[in-house]
Amino acid sequence: MLNRLIDKAIEACGAIAMLSIVGMGALITVDVAMRSLGFGVVHGGVEAVEYLMFLIALFAAPWVLRHNAHIRIDFLLENARRPIALIFEVASNAVGLIVVGIFIFYAARIGLQSADEARKIYKNFIFPEWWIYAAASLALAMLWIEFLRRIIRPFNATQSQAKGR
Repeated sequence: MLNRLIDKAIEACGAIAMLSIVGMGALITVDVAMRSLGFGVVHGGVEAVEYLMFLIALFAAPWVLRHNAHIRIDFLLENARRPIALIFEVASNAVGLIVVGIFIFYAARIGLQSADEARKIYKNFIFPEWWIYAAASLALAMLWIEFLRRIIRPFNATQSQAKGR
């Protein structure tokens, strides 16, 4: 049941990324059309696209990792014996887990400090700075969970095979 809940949360991350891509494409199209027709620009459009790109990068990552749609250089895994390949796979996921954990720590720490100091972003849009760090922390937490699942999964499969014998 927990795995299904995590899967749904990761699919929601993918949906956020997809909707951000659609929004970015629509915003750019409208802006270009308005400029071409002499109606000026979409005020705040460039800034909105920047924030949408941020959401795309962060929220697509857990979805891409879950679906193995990321770039892999796996010639070592393909040419190594199964036990060695498993060690490489677990080690690379452990490195991802550690790196993402560090990012979460700093994003959450800076976000909490930003909220405590009531810092705001003042551009075309004005909003609390911690919103950015909250979104980053959430997306990174989902990525961290997926790396953890990728580390645990081979061991669960090994145990299931041992029970079946």
